[in-house]
Amino acid sequence: MRKRTFLGALVGAALVPLALTLPLAADELPVLAIEGGAVQALDLDQLKGLGLVTFDTTTAWIDGKVVFEAVPGERLLAAIGDRGEVVAATANDGYTVEIPVEDFRTGKARLAVAMNGQPLAPDEFGPFWIVYDYDSAPELSGDAYVARSIWQLKSLTLR
Repeated sequence: MRKRTFLGALVGAALVPLALTLPLAADELPVLAIEGGAVQALDLDQLKGLGLVTFDTTTAWIDGKVVFEAVPGERLLAAIGDRGEVVAATANDGYTVEIPVEDFRTGKARLAVAMNGQPLAPDEFGPFWIVYDYDSAPELSGDAYVARSIWQLKSLTLR
């Protein structure tokens, strides 16, 4: 009986990363996983329910100005629990970057869910992208903030 249980757990654990990277069915909403917070996950509708702001800015990755719809960082923190000093953000490909919680508290960091009126496509920058209003202050277009701008975001870990 133990072998069967152990084997089942081993196979199940191996399938979890696969399940996190499979494309969503047409009727499924993207979900942002949360670790170390007051909630474990927020889907797209829940994130939109926090209130979106719209702003236009240039980015290092796209020619010309783009218009983002995003959850302000302070609203996101209020929903998931303002804990720790760092938010570790992880993308679908495993890339992780540490973002100071202060970026969210001050509203500099924003969780984009749409660009130019369209949901962020999972095969491009979506379903979620940490962005800044790069044009609003010179330091926000600097290397430190550009490096924190993680796309294809799948999870946030508060530390």
